[in-house]
Amino acid sequence: MGGTSESRLGDRRLDHALPGRRVPRDVTDAGSAAKPYRVLGLIALGGFVLRVVTTNAYYRELTLGWTDNFFYHQTAQFLVDGKGFADPFHWEQTGELIASADHPPLYSMYLALFSLLGLDSPMHHRVASCLLGATTVFVIGVVAARLAGARAGIISAVVAALYPPLWIVDGTLVAESPYALWMALLVLVSLRLNERPSLGRAAVVGLVLGLAALTRSEATGLFVLLVAPLMLVTRVGWGRRFALAGMVGLVAVASIAPWALRNEARFEEHVPLAYGAGYVMKIGNCDPTYHGEKLGYWDITCAYAKPLLPDKSVSEVDARAQATDYIADHKERLPAVVAARVGRLWHVYRVEQGITYDQFFERRGHLASQLAVPALYAVVLLGAAGAWAQRRRPAVLVTTGALVVSATVSAALAFGITRYRIAGDVALVILAGIGLDAMLRAWSRRRGAPT
Repeated sequence: MGGTSESRLGDRRLDHALPGRRVPRDVTDAGSAAKPYRVLGLIALGGFVLRVVTTNAYYRELTLGWTDNFFYHQTAQFLVDGKGFADPFHWEQTGELIASADHPPLYSMYLALFSLLGLDSPMHHRVASCLLGATTVFVIGVVAARLAGARAGIISAVVAALYPPLWIVDGTLVAESPYALWMALLVLVSLRLNERPSLGRAAVVGLVLGLAALTRSEATGLFVLLVAPLMLVTRVGWGRRFALAGMVGLVAVASIAPWALRNEARFEEHVPLAYGAGYVMKIGNCDPTYHGEKLGYWDITCAYAKPLLPDKSVSEVDARAQATDYIADHKERLPAVVAARVGRLWHVYRVEQGITYDQFFERRGHLASQLAVPALYAVVLLGAAGAWAQRRRPAVLVTTGALVVSATVSAALAFGITRYRIAGDVALVILAGIGLDAMLRAWSRRRGAPT
């Protein structure tokens, strides 16, 4: 009975701890504060090995093709060769170098660091992305450990190491690989800001948010989806809340500003981060994606039909206008289309077709695409249990919920491809470890054993 009482006391202490506060040593599942971090480091190392092995097995011989994979890899080569951010597709067709902003710059800049060291093949860049994935595993474990103790952190890290949607993006040369890391860091620094509000911590949140936006443009929406609600649940006066939110926004804008100013100087139209929205809107809003078997997906036959101008920002405006006109003319179909997009994102609509599309269009491989579906269902269920365990901590629900909503909104506005779910995957993996830990605690209490 003594052990059971101590366990329950520990659970009550843990339940009422503020996010980010150090859990007393006697209520952690590990013997010391340092030990979980050593274990998390070993799990991250195992996650790196798994990623390298799966990348070598599934993606080593995968050609870059006319894809985003080619864009990121070749742009990294251009940077090392002193050609700057040039358009690799235009160069491939004509041999001419023109300025590019097809995607934000940060992922290519990261890959260029390895090219500088002579590690410049597609496989080298894939392994470089596996390093990012391993770091994401560690950060996810740290977040869960701070919220629910060492065991929850270890479980979350193991889930992150094994979860197919995370290691798939690390092997396929897409910007979702670094974006997953920024999302995990954003949850961590946001919870720290909520725990102990200060302008310095707000600046760190702004920096991470800005770097995330320089990786994938949709991160800018997190200022509304995450930062604003976080300020509402942060226990400071209203003036202080506005000051903290202002600092987040100021640092985020300052992080983005050099790239935005570069684009302003090179393109006729305004391009704060990238000019790909019109292209995405065109292939996602047309007859084949509003009806029939590709409902809610994309179709390359709907791509912008006019010849692309050397200044793609001008073509981008025209493509966006064409897509907007189509949406206005078919607005009665939008509810069904958006529902299909979201259903595809979360694998609850045309699941078998989604696996096939992931295999061929996303080039993820057959087995990896199949494994990703039951893995998603598992982390959704465990993540729901984790959210329930954290229900008394609004900041936790706000930060993780914002990532899930952000992923869902991205698909609703574009089309339902599973890699757009990456922010939500990160949040669910964090919560899944917490949820499984809470279930183990409840089972131990029912058995009358020490937690």
